[in-house]
Amino acid sequence: MTQRLESAMLRAGFDSAGLASAVNVDVKTVNRWLAGRIPHRRTRLQVAQALCESEESLWPSSRPDIQKGAPATAEVLAAYAHRAEIPNDLWISLLHRATERIDIIGYAYPFVFELLPNASEMIAAKCRAGCVVRLGFADPDCSHVLERDTLEQMGGTLPTGSATPYRCWDRSHTPLDAR
Repeated sequence: MTQRLESAMLRAGFDSAGLASAVNVDVKTVNRWLAGRIPHRRTRLQVAQALCESEESLWPSSRPDIQKGAPATAEVLAAYAHRAEIPNDLWISLLHRATERIDIIGYAYPFVFELLPNASEMIAAKCRAGCVVRLGFADPDCSHVLERDTLEQMGGTLPTGSATPYRCWDRSHTPLDAR
């Protein structure tokens, strides 16, 4: 457990004093965490965000609701039936930590811009750093969007949701080739 925190601190470029400053705690507190003490949930979330990690990856024992799988699935941390079941901090952590590839493909994903208001700037910076990014979203005026909205009984909200990326994406930030 301590190794996870130490490794995350190294990846993020933090020493004990830097992490203490980032989450507004005493250096002694960070040293206690490194010795094995688990911080309170609110502080765990702050630390995870500062280190661009998920709470579960830093302190797996703090989440008894996440049980280990069988040996054949040991590398699978969690599985979710629906996008809405995925914790917000996990989405944020995944986007912040991505260095090689980001694929966001679906009819609409307004939640990305709700969770990260600076998503277009962050993704553009990742593109410039060599990360391969694919953003695929539906044309809000397409008949298939209306069909899907009816099929899913969404009451006309899918066309509005699928327009969100068009409104939020600032193409001046990025060399992305829109197709």
